[in-house]
Amino acid sequence: MLALGTTPVSAEVKLAPVFGDHMVLQRGVEVPVWGQAAPGETVEVAFQKQRHSATAGRDGSWMVRLSALSGTAEGADLSVKGTNTLVLKDVVVGEVWMCAGQSNMRMTVGESEGWAGEQKAAQQPQIRLLAKPGGEWRQASPETAGDFSAVAYYFARELQPSIDVPVGLITAAVGGTAGVEWTPKDALQSDPELWSYYHDHAMAEYKRLLAEYEAAKTTAPAGKPPRPPKKRDPGSWYAQLVQPFTPFPVRGVLWYQGESDAPNPELYAKLFATLISSWRQAWQNENLPFLFVQLPNFDDQGQPGERWARVRESQVRALSLPGTGMIVTIDIGGSLHPGKKREVGRRLALLAREKVYGHDVQGSSPLFREAIVEGSTIRVRFQKGSGPLVWKSFPPQSLKIAGADGKFLSGVGVFEGGDLIVSNPKIPSPVAVRYACSNTPQAALFGGNDLPAAPFRSDSWSLDASPGTP
Repeated sequence: MLALGTTPVSAEVKLAPVFGDHMVLQRGVEVPVWGQAAPGETVEVAFQKQRHSATAGRDGSWMVRLSALSGTAEGADLSVKGTNTLVLKDVVVGEVWMCAGQSNMRMTVGESEGWAGEQKAAQQPQIRLLAKPGGEWRQASPETAGDFSAVAYYFARELQPSIDVPVGLITAAVGGTAGVEWTPKDALQSDPELWSYYHDHAMAEYKRLLAEYEAAKTTAPAGKPPRPPKKRDPGSWYAQLVQPFTPFPVRGVLWYQGESDAPNPELYAKLFATLISSWRQAWQNENLPFLFVQLPNFDDQGQPGERWARVRESQVRALSLPGTGMIVTIDIGGSLHPGKKREVGRRLALLAREKVYGHDVQGSSPLFREAIVEGSTIRVRFQKGSGPLVWKSFPPQSLKIAGADGKFLSGVGVFEGGDLIVSNPKIPSPVAVRYACSNTPQAALFGGNDLPAAPFRSDSWSLDASPGTP
């Protein structure tokens, strides 16, 4: 009889859940292949012209590393041999991207705008998707692409022809989730402020909501029970949907999340930076590209204050981390789940081509650099590489200027040498300028490649304060 917790010697060789037929391996880096076997068993992995072997440890785990591979669309077998033999079919080498977030990343191609017209063009065998740990890698086709993450699919479809290698997409997206659920628990615990708020405060809030739920059940109409509250366990979705993939090399991360963090938008800046840094640590790649989607324009379901605008500001702060990039979507929103995911994918692909692959394309939206008061005007300068500035609508309803009293009035903006000169004759001594600083701004200012400028402001006054209250 075996001792409790031991593994039988005849245990079959198994692969980690990321491995399967039709998968994509990341080019240009060592690729670990790992799994389980009987303790002490020798496991051999063969792919292309490489053969590597390892001995399973006392816990049955084993790992080999394939030397850096060149991109190829020609599928090959990857075999794993121990007491049994596993053969993965049609394995290709290219670029792998982790695509994570909440419902706007989860939304499928079939649920987004234009799927009926796109379906016939979805025969894309060089785009492959793995939707969850233990799932199956699938090639994009008219039959399968409708179930792909729309943002991920359209990103890959725009990117793949420009790099001419297969693109693998790993998705980890759950609707209604907060950033704390996607951040490793140990990373949160190492920061007293984050842990105190997202553990202690969240638990107190959950208990309050649970009490309300129990009370509501007794008075709910027949057939219409109240919805139970959701407990936001720190690190839960990271542990389930991200951590299993972290030994597997990826080119970068696409991130679309932040809606559920509107209740505490300022702390989200610190949380988001912690999330990015901890994921990079988990992948052992401090330069792992992290490209994300800034929140679109939305009325925040009638909640008070400019919470979504403040989340956008927190997202901009993440750009201080190297290797990050942001696309702006305040022109294609209008709802909690904007349907124009093809454009989101296009913008992410442009950003990746510019920042990750070094292509000579315009992928960055105009980003605020500084504001300089010049008499009765304010000169706004933007970071380099945003392309020529244009107004798409006039007057620009989202452009505002204020004096020392904090009363913002609509501004007039003209271009001068790549800068934006803002003024209002009623404000002879301006001190502050804002653009698109509300939950539902009108996008009016655009740069190269039809990319909207990111919202900005030069002041540090409260966005929620009434006019005249700096």
